[in-house]
Amino acid sequence: MYSGLKGMNITAPFKEEAYQFLKKLSYGSKVEFSGEAEISKAINTVLLSGEKIKAYNTDILALHDLLDKSMNLVNKSSLKVAILGAGGAARGVLSALSKFSKLMKIEIFVFNRTLLKADNLARDFPQMGIKIFPLDCCMTTFNMFDIVFNCLSSIPQQFANKNFRLGEKQVFIDANYKERFPIMPESGTYISGEEWLIRQALASFRLFTGFEGNLEGYMHVIHKNFSTKRRLIYLIGLPGSGKSTVGKLLAEALKMDFLDSDELIEERSRMSIKEIFDRFSEAYFRNMESEILTEISNCEGLVVSTGGGIILSELNRKLLQEGHVIWLWSKPEVCAQRLRQSSTRPLLQSSSSEEMLYKLKSLLLTRINKYFCTADLIYSVDGKSLEHIVTVLQKELSGHV
Repeated sequence: MYSGLKGMNITAPFKEEAYQFLKKLSYGSKVEFSGEAEISKAINTVLLSGEKIKAYNTDILALHDLLDKSMNLVNKSSLKVAILGAGGAARGVLSALSKFSKLMKIEIFVFNRTLLKADNLARDFPQMGIKIFPLDCCMTTFNMFDIVFNCLSSIPQQFANKNFRLGEKQVFIDANYKERFPIMPESGTYISGEEWLIRQALASFRLFTGFEGNLEGYMHVIHKNFSTKRRLIYLIGLPGSGKSTVGKLLAEALKMDFLDSDELIEERSRMSIKEIFDRFSEAYFRNMESEILTEISNCEGLVVSTGGGIILSELNRKLLQEGHVIWLWSKPEVCAQRLRQSSTRPLLQSSSSEEMLYKLKSLLLTRINKYFCTADLIYSVDGKSLEHIVTVLQKELSGHV
């Protein structure tokens, strides 16, 4: 029915429209909305399976996590919460707060430029007793709140030249990941828009793949200075994810040279990877892998296909991050199909396709957080043509290499 489409992410300003569109479909189709999607009347993640459509709002799932974190920091039995703005992000915050308001007393104050918009929002959550005020009022009442949410799309002029100091146990949660709200450093707890963004993305990743991501690793990645990176592109991922095939075509498209780190090891040692494992050990191979990567990391203008386990070494991960790292995501089932005729992978020697699939899944489970911590970009290659993959990666890398 969906021509191979497995799902999609939806971003602002289409989250509410997408919800309304699927609501119309739900009368004649099998559309399932998560509780968070229903209460917020907005969706950002859709999964498609046969005739079934499942719709979620992972912004709210991220907010549940952030509120848990904030309440542990505030450590009170009742809360005063301020929300700056009355748009989609503010609706998401109120949706998340509605869960916690059943467990504790929460006073909620919405500050907005136009009171009519704030009043309309408050009317959608009548059970929460929301109080509304003009936006300027928050400047004089700022420190009376335990938690402040900034849901404004841009910083108003009257706030731009101010420095807000948080109380020791006050928490400020910023929805804006493009402009940091003017909070003074080392005061209270500031939770950035990037953290909210990454938490909702990880929730979507979990829904799409069934795997947990690594928050700390991706918070590190999002703050990288890409301008200091070398003109090197590393492809990482499971065996069978297409690194060598994609790498050759990407290098050609970018007018760069191509290297396969495993092939280079075989050339230097005059042995296959399997022979190195058999005659010596995996540890011996990993040392060779690190030596080769150290050499490559001093070069420029290369697209490098790496071995699936190159990210196991902390040294290797640091070397890789000096360039641009792309994780080619492919399901273990798809990788197993591609590798079914292969007898050259020492860690995947198998007597059956079922055994190979089991080994690939085990490898992914042990490596997934290291892939996450190392990658600058994750791109799912399953079901896509090579031409399409290369075109997308070219656009993503534009201006960086």
